[in-house]
Amino acid sequence: MLMTDTDPTMNLDFWLSSGGTHVWHPDQKKPASAWEARIDELMTRQARSLDRAERQRLFADAQRIFAEEQPILYFAAPRIMVAMSRRVANVVVRAAMPLVVPPGMSFALLSAIFALVGWPPVARGVRAIVATEHRLDYAVAAESLGASPARILWAHLLPAARAFLAVQATLLVPAFIVAEATLSYVGFGFPDRVPSWGTMLQEASNVSAVADFPWVLAPALAM
Repeated sequence: MLMTDTDPTMNLDFWLSSGGTHVWHPDQKKPASAWEARIDELMTRQARSLDRAERQRLFADAQRIFAEEQPILYFAAPRIMVAMSRRVANVVVRAAMPLVVPPGMSFALLSAIFALVGWPPVARGVRAIVATEHRLDYAVAAESLGASPARILWAHLLPAARAFLAVQATLLVPAFIVAEATLSYVGFGFPDRVPSWGTMLQEASNVSAVADFPWVLAPALAM
């Protein structure tokens, strides 16, 4: 919920099935399901009650029903909710992972993913260069003088791949930056409290924010 309040009574438009911001089937003439009718009853009772403990109990019951019945998949990203079919039943997303991933873990996961995706073409290119250079005279001369395979590799063969590695870094680093921004924008990268291009573009998706603060589009222009 956005623009929420600590008092649930201030959010009856969200909780009641007849509310205009009811998260599932808003503006219902009558509750479409028994659990929505039960939530309507609980929220109405807690709004009328003057007993703080009773209000807490009624609201807790409403939250429990909402969590069990609401056909929504909740992701770690804020402001992202995706509806699912009733045929899927109640699904717990990311049950084996924490719902909020620390920034350090997000960085490690993204780095691992990018490394797994990016290393094969680089490795193939370096292997081809090493295989070619190994047959040249200077490498054969070093081997005939008794240099170990490790010394030949590090001192003679790998330096020949420096230009190739520089080109690959020039191509891959921008691609990884765009990939990170895309993942963070859709909610699978850094959390919104971590400043990155993707999380900044999340704010730019709000038209009113762009009108008031046009510089939030700077990451898009940079990419």
